[in-house]
Amino acid sequence: MLFRSTPPSPMERAEQTLVKFIDLNGDGVPEVIAQPIGNICGAANCPLYVFQKTGTNYRVILEKGAAQYVTVQRTRTNGYLDVVVGMHGSATEEGLFVYQFSKGRYRRTHCYDESFTELGEDGEVHELEKPRITPCQ
Repeated sequence: MLFRSTPPSPMERAEQTLVKFIDLNGDGVPEVIAQPIGNICGAANCPLYVFQKTGTNYRVILEKGAAQYVTVQRTRTNGYLDVVVGMHGSATEEGLFVYQFSKGRYRRTHCYDESFTELGEDGEVHELEKPRITPCQ
């Protein structure tokens, strides 16, 4: 169905959300990584949120409007595990965004372009054995 006359119910939205619980700061209380999927996404990129429990509520500590995936790193900044968010750019490229915790939330600190092909001297596109990762322009 391409068009709906009514918005999805909260239950339908919940059924279309990927959720992962992981303790990012080592305090014994897991943070929530949530990514709604479905018609809210574009080009395989969906919104991404990281929530932290504060008392009986949750607050957003990372929000990215479009992401294909998130990976939690082994490194820490200010007591929180760093995260890398991948964003689909095209069939042969993606963006990688490093987020580190600072001043109460995750902030983007680094950006990289990942390419899986290159244009050869022969004018043909060639697939790389290993992706080429370069700092964003």
